[in-house]
Amino acid sequence: TITVTATEELAITGPWSATASDLGPERRLSAELDTTLEARRAGTATLAAVIDTSLTAEVDGSGAVRKLAAEGGIHSLGDHPVGLDAGVELELVDEEESYMLIVDGSDGHRLVDASARFASAPRVLDATWHANLTPELGTAFARDRVVPEVWGQSTGTATVDIEARRLELDTSSRFEGRNLGDFDARLAEVRDLVIAADVAGVLQDGRLDARRLRIALIPEGGREILRVEVLQPVSLGLDSWEVVPETWGEPALRIEMDRYPLRWTRGFDPAVVVEDGAVSAALDVVPINPRHTVLATHEPIRANDLRFSAGDSGVRPPPVDITIVPRIGLDAGTLEATIERFEMTVQTGLRVEFSGGVTTSRERWPVLAAEGVLDLRVPALQRTVASLDVVHGGARFELDLSRMMLLLDRALLDVFDGGG
Repeated sequence: TITVTATEELAITGPWSATASDLGPERRLSAELDTTLEARRAGTATLAAVIDTSLTAEVDGSGAVRKLAAEGGIHSLGDHPVGLDAGVELELVDEEESYMLIVDGSDGHRLVDASARFASAPRVLDATWHANLTPELGTAFARDRVVPEVWGQSTGTATVDIEARRLELDTSSRFEGRNLGDFDARLAEVRDLVIAADVAGVLQDGRLDARRLRIALIPEGGREILRVEVLQPVSLGLDSWEVVPETWGEPALRIEMDRYPLRWTRGFDPAVVVEDGAVSAALDVVPINPRHTVLATHEPIRANDLRFSAGDSGVRPPPVDITIVPRIGLDAGTLEATIERFEMTVQTGLRVEFSGGVTTSRERWPVLAAEGVLDLRVPALQRTVASLDVVHGGARFELDLSRMMLLLDRALLDVFDGGG
């Protein structure tokens, strides 16, 4: 019997048996493995499966495996078992190795068909695959527990140059999940979600040279709430924020959010204080020259009905609406923005308007440094001084977006009444 304790709550256990014969050089090795495994979380059985595998291998005089073929299956328990049947073939010679993997469902439905070749000089692996996943498999092994329903399709090719640490990828994939909160409580707000990805390019030395890139998040209802897309061939510095396009001065990358629900971020980062709300934005990344990039907005950036956590005070702040009209530039990794209009309104009547400059960098993100002109309309002050209309002046401050904390450095404010 084998027992594997993965965590304090998760353990896998079950009986197993293994046989092997004809071990040694210049022989044809045979082996079999059979086991019945059960996964338990906090003592409750969650998954169970029967696994059976057989293997044959041709071994040369030096003891090296030259050919290997394996067949195996993993099936659910019960009178009508369902599961997977897989086959693997390897052919290993000095100059080149070949691999093949086929995975079929019990109903004959092909789930994975993949093959690869590896050349020893240079050390390059070429692979191709087609995968088509359905949710019935997860249900079959779940021991009557509710599990997420997951569909997936993926086709593609990949070339890996091991010595150059270079990956060339061309793939289209689409994954759809339902009842995701049953898998992880932090995903309860997401519920149903489609992730679509279309990628063609080369990844090497921290740069992605993308010929084609489109990633979209699509929740229930079919509306794309987040889309990232390259508009021309482009090289992206994943650590440096550097964007090098095929044609300078033309849009290279587009980022769009359509009422993206911020509540989806809850549970993954305890420092995040935004509990609800939606963000809409449309940005084009336009590299002007190697040191200067412009982020062009098609429309104001809007964050509606923002709701923040109560924090230590236990008092939940009222909802907030924010509108921003920026002009943004990125120079050598430092983001600088001129805010034509920043407007924040609260249901209590509080209104904050700002125009000025904002900067941040890779090292300081998500802390923003701002300096400019403030206009405040504060109902609490107006109730105290009936004639008070607006507080106007200049200020320099920092805003920590992760904690929504304002650090005021300097302010010079004037108070005006209704007559100006």
